[in-house]
Amino acid sequence: MTPRGEPQEGTSDSERPLSIGGAEHVNAAYFAPFHYTALGHLHQAHHVGDERVRYAGSPLKYSISEEHHRKGYLVVELDATGAAAVEKRHLAPLRDMRTVEGRIADIERHPIDEDYVFVRLLDDGPVLSAMERIRSVYPNAMHVERKLTLPGLRQEAEMTEGRARMDGLSLFKAFYQDVRGTELSPETERLFIETMEDVYREEGERDATVKADDDGIRSV
Repeated sequence: MTPRGEPQEGTSDSERPLSIGGAEHVNAAYFAPFHYTALGHLHQAHHVGDERVRYAGSPLKYSISEEHHRKGYLVVELDATGAAAVEKRHLAPLRDMRTVEGRIADIERHPIDEDYVFVRLLDDGPVLSAMERIRSVYPNAMHVERKLTLPGLRQEAEMTEGRARMDGLSLFKAFYQDVRGTELSPETERLFIETMEDVYREEGERDATVKADDDGIRSV
């Protein structure tokens, strides 16, 4: 329901579209003769034009689009003449739903909190095992994503394009560098190549060839 039956923006993304008799929006003026109209379905508490036409809203947050809603319930009293007195009483949930933003190293230093959080990482590079690391601090974490700036988007695109041209050994070296922060040792490199040769041989997909020069094994 809207003041004049027009579409309304800003609804929660956890609300399902609802129409009755083919109409998705109803003019609130139709309810003017009533002492009070109590409405449901929409998750944010608000009145529609006249304060006697109200959505109570949901008692809890059901999606991150509702993180700034102040949830609660309405107490409505009608006197003998039908005049309505409305009081909003707020509820404080055991666990809030909110957004946490920052670098993974900073987030890992947060005190343990059981809120339902949606995490936005500000790290420039990729973060491996991000959700596992976040849930060591926020065990009820719901979602994690990276917030990339324009330079970060360029860097990500260049990295993706570059790695698409890499052979298997080069990709493993890049992965190892990201995870361990150090370069691959010659012994670990040799073990990787031997393992890949065994895999290729067992699967019969292709023969593994090893190219070497004066510096040692270079690619698989």
